[in-house]
Amino acid sequence: MGLAVKAKAKAFVDRHETLWKLKRRLYQRLYDRRDDRRGAPSWVMCPQDIQIDTHNYCSSTHRKNEKGELEHVYAGCIFCNVKAGGAFNIPRGRMPTELIRYIIDYWSQYRDLGAENICPYVNGDPIIDDRLPWICNYSQEKGMKVVIDTSANVYANRDWLVHPNITQLRFSVSAITDEVYMKTQGCPKFGEALRTIHYVLENKYPTQTVEMHFMVNKYNEHEIEDYISHFNGELGLKVKIFPLHEMPDIQLNSTVALPSPKWRNVSTSLEAWMESRPVFIYPSGYRERQVMRANRTCQGMAYAVQWDGLILHCTDAPPDYEDSPFFLGYVKADGSGQDMLEAWHLRNRQRIRHPACRACNAKRPDWCEILQKFELATADEVASLP
Repeated sequence: MGLAVKAKAKAFVDRHETLWKLKRRLYQRLYDRRDDRRGAPSWVMCPQDIQIDTHNYCSSTHRKNEKGELEHVYAGCIFCNVKAGGAFNIPRGRMPTELIRYIIDYWSQYRDLGAENICPYVNGDPIIDDRLPWICNYSQEKGMKVVIDTSANVYANRDWLVHPNITQLRFSVSAITDEVYMKTQGCPKFGEALRTIHYVLENKYPTQTVEMHFMVNKYNEHEIEDYISHFNGELGLKVKIFPLHEMPDIQLNSTVALPSPKWRNVSTSLEAWMESRPVFIYPSGYRERQVMRANRTCQGMAYAVQWDGLILHCTDAPPDYEDSPFFLGYVKADGSGQDMLEAWHLRNRQRIRHPACRACNAKRPDWCEILQKFELATADEVASLP
């Protein structure tokens, strides 16, 4: 009798999870295709994902000491542009809680335009921010969902990841052995990451989806088959194999550990995919790829605010401070700073000229035509592209 009850409970959970996924897919299609009065998709008017850099400390570089303070003890991921010696010169810091509250309050007003997800990460790992439970609760109170991207390598904070308002968990683990994990992510915490992932899978809510992210490079490409076999074959998780995001002369560390031509060709070849730029490599023969969503110029469509309130043009590009022609302004907790929705519109109009956008390999081949179509670039600007 006990087994029968468990079987029925599992069937109910599986059915609930399937319906939830179908609902999410339908919503995403509506968001990408829904027109406003100008005939533009919703992302032109408002971002769907709001990334908040609540702090920029990483669990692959920092750990708490006996005093409860974060100290730098590990090397960190080889492809990181933010760590010491990386391409981006960003000071370490922690966003004031008042500013986090203000950002959540602000975007909750624009849910009808498409603002939906609070993503408490940019250059830091949310698993070492003790405010994560509060962020999840407060976002839920304001009608906003939460999406988490984490290395999962702090087992002590595993319970923070099991929350009904976290709809998606993305575990960034780019290895399947301790040795390769140490090379790619620069810390001896592979076992701890696995324990956290298994704990979440056993305790998560039916509305929480989990996927694995693998950043392929020359040190780990030989592990891809074993990685897929374990996380997809044995655990049944969605696996995304990412090519390194290349921005020559901008993301200097992106060229440190590029995979062999075999894998680069899979991720960068555009000849057969002129309608949609491939972004992810999937398990099926490594050749099946997720294509860009309808009417999107690139994969980086999130709104991001750095820990000091600076509005970022792109999370994969260096910050544009006051001396940059692409400076978007600062957000302030008292509302006296830059209006965030206005900054989003300005950012979209800057894309055609921004050097990071021009150099990026994760955009559609027809990105400039899309910008022109939605009046975000002029014909002269498009013609001026090299």
